[in-house]
Amino acid sequence: MNTDITKCLGTDCPWKSKCVRYITPADKDIQAYFSTPPGKMVEEVFACDMFWGAAQEMIMEQLRNITNGSEANGS
Repeated sequence: MNTDITKCLGTDCPWKSKCVRYITPADKDIQAYFSTPPGKMVEEVFACDMFWGAAQEMIMEQLRNITNGSEANGS
């Protein structure tokens, strides 16, 4: 996983254990973090526009393959 992402501290986040922005190890030299956690309660439901789970990771992998000249299916 590329650590060139904005990480989240996961403050009060019920999804943090499944979010790439929380579980990816920080870059030891430099790492960007959200200044304010992006998640919040909306009508008694937790919502986060910055959540990065398995579906988002699959899209990123397809984009990496495309930019590297490979087909989107990984071949």
